[in-house]
Amino acid sequence: MIMAFVGVARNYGLHEGSLLKIIKTWLTMFPIAFTCGLIIIPAANKLTSKINFTEKDCIHEERTDEVLHGIKNGN
Repeated sequence: MIMAFVGVARNYGLHEGSLLKIIKTWLTMFPIAFTCGLIIIPAANKLTSKINFTEKDCIHEERTDEVLHGIKNGN
């Protein structure tokens, strides 16, 4: 609804009849955005489920430990 308001305000300005135009724009935008969301969200979940986040965290922690150990030893 916010994007419909911004689009109408930017393209046509706000004047008498703008509310009706905003509602018409929103009724067009909402089904398109909802359908795209139904396609994009599962695809994004499938893609991100292939990433192993714990492995990256372990590597980062090991590197942090090495840096801290070097600092303590004055290297």
